[in-house]
Amino acid sequence: MKGFVLRVGAGFFAALLISSSAMASMVDNQSSLTADFTRMPARTAASDASDASIFNPAGSAWLEEGLHVGVSFKACFKDWQHSRNGETFEADNANFLPPFHSVYRNGRLGLYAAVTAFGGMGKADYDDGFTLGSMPVVHPIAGPMMVDLTFRDKAEFTYVVPGLTTGVSWLLSDSFAVSGGFRVLHGIMEVEIDEGEQLDASMDATGGAPVFGLSWRATDKLDISLRHEMRTKMEYEVDKVEGSHPLVSLVKGVVKEGSKMRRDFPAQTAMGVMYRIAPKWRVAVDGAMAWQKDADRGGEEKGMGNGYYVASGVECDVTPKWTLGAGYIYCDPKDDRDRFPYLTVNPKLKYQVVSAGVKYRYSDTLSLSFSVAPYFYDSCTTPQGIKMEKKTLDVAFGVEWLLK
Repeated sequence: MKGFVLRVGAGFFAALLISSSAMASMVDNQSSLTADFTRMPARTAASDASDASIFNPAGSAWLEEGLHVGVSFKACFKDWQHSRNGETFEADNANFLPPFHSVYRNGRLGLYAAVTAFGGMGKADYDDGFTLGSMPVVHPIAGPMMVDLTFRDKAEFTYVVPGLTTGVSWLLSDSFAVSGGFRVLHGIMEVEIDEGEQLDASMDATGGAPVFGLSWRATDKLDISLRHEMRTKMEYEVDKVEGSHPLVSLVKGVVKEGSKMRRDFPAQTAMGVMYRIAPKWRVAVDGAMAWQKDADRGGEEKGMGNGYYVASGVECDVTPKWTLGAGYIYCDPKDDRDRFPYLTVNPKLKYQVVSAGVKYRYSDTLSLSFSVAPYFYDSCTTPQGIKMEKKTLDVAFGVEWLLK
């Protein structure tokens, strides 16, 4: 019975603490990290800004010599809701993300570094509560029973995975570059229900893994790049489990402070192609795969597929100072919603994105950009009849400097 209670407790806290990303992502990996990505999301082969440190580390070798520094200010406006038996629960708060990215180029050598949130949904506030449906449990005294997991008090969920990626790029020849680096992640998961009275729980984990890249300038018009991020082992340790809800007392003897829950950050492989069809026009296509089935998630990975997204984009230099860009993303996170029906507070839904933006070159060393991207998610209904829906809007402003 202890093992069953452990599974129930793990499922309960996984449902509350662990969610997918709010932005362009598979289940955990977050891609929409910069203003340039929001403008034109096929960035894996792009080498025109310091966010190559995130999307195209080998391609950072093609940047102009000097120190490139970029900062993006991103706002993610949410309208997430789920409903059951005529009752609707909604989160409509906004999250803010300030990614920092940089590249230093000198001769054949390039050094890059970026600090941002590589995964997580940020924060979701359900002011009027939420529901996870009903969960079967075995009480040590009362025996089998159904617990109604509907809360009508304010609930605050936080899941964010900030980190640092850094490494070196090297020009092997005039047409081929490679990169090698390392990424360190720190995952934070927290939930408060009724300001912590019913439930106040948190856990965190730290891990690191290598990141490799290749970039090939096949012709003077065609660039092809590859990025592979190794699987990051993440073992979350429970920092706190408190509250008055009956299920808390049921599982607290097993899932307690110091308990550990494995949820690796999946490996990801991305490949991109950029083609300059004319001096002022560029088109690009990307594809990325998150190897979720190979990431240890305490058995959860057995019910998941390998998530993927495809992206396309176009850019035009309408004047020497102004560039317009637009793009499209289709993403399927490849989770099994029948197996994990409790993730209602941030469901993992298929989505499509359209994006557009503008970049302004104020001078030879300073550029400004602004972009927007609405996300259109498929709805989903769980076996318990909970309908889950999401809408998200990204708005981003970016600044890029070149220090020679």
